[in-house]
Amino acid sequence: GGEPLFEVPSTEDSPLSGVAYLPNGRNKDLHTLRMIGRVLVKSIVDRRPIPARFAPSFFKFLLGAPPTLRDLELYDRTLATTLQELLLKPVAGLHLFFDLPGPDGEPVAVTDGNKASYVQGKAVEVLVERRRPQLEAIKKGFEEVDLRQFLQVFTCTDLMLLVCGEEHLDAHMVIELLEFSPQDWPSKSSTPNDLLELLRELRRNDLRRFLRLATSQCTITRGAGMRVTVHQCPPSDRLPVGRTCFRRIDLPDYQDPATLRQKMLLALATMDGSGFGVS
Repeated sequence: GGEPLFEVPSTEDSPLSGVAYLPNGRNKDLHTLRMIGRVLVKSIVDRRPIPARFAPSFFKFLLGAPPTLRDLELYDRTLATTLQELLLKPVAGLHLFFDLPGPDGEPVAVTDGNKASYVQGKAVEVLVERRRPQLEAIKKGFEEVDLRQFLQVFTCTDLMLLVCGEEHLDAHMVIELLEFSPQDWPSKSSTPNDLLELLRELRRNDLRRFLRLATSQCTITRGAGMRVTVHQCPPSDRLPVGRTCFRRIDLPDYQDPATLRQKMLLALATMDGSGFGVS
């Protein structure tokens, strides 16, 4: 009996890349959670990864970084999709209010001017505030070995790989996952081949970031029929965007290998702090 230590959304709400675990806010066994934090840091010190699937926001909390809407998408895609739609359309008539009152004690209405703050607050509430004591207990155990100087240069992706391990990965394995729809990509476009050439040149860590951009995972799930769709967007200066709920990358038809390289490398370099994931 009792509440489990960790929880996941329903299968319908989880990302297609698989469920991701976060501490259960209803479990009050903080002593055990603190011990789990000790186990996690020991796995780093001993270089013995733990094959567990925690949500990216879990690792961000350990690093002291705030979660974003993209992190919510990697935990609860249904709620994240609803909030993304809120960012893309007028909110007049929806009668939404912030959870906390304003300085005068009155409810604060959500407007088109402040809806980004509302969405960010919802992501923080679901990923952190609902389970803050449990996250703090794990972090307290994790910090019993002082690795702050070591970890301050780490991104969320780096810490995920360090704790959970990394399987062998090369460009051929990533390219095998990709699907370019003929309806999306006209035969005259050079962008699909430009992307394949770029992937062949990427270092392993950047290949893992590319995977995470598309699927939320840093490794390839064996035997899961994993595929990644590369969807064409009209030519523009926008960065490539990952749609992890659908295992898809929206890629503008740059028609220039140098531009593709610049935009993709920038997207990979900034993905761990990429705000709302909506461009």
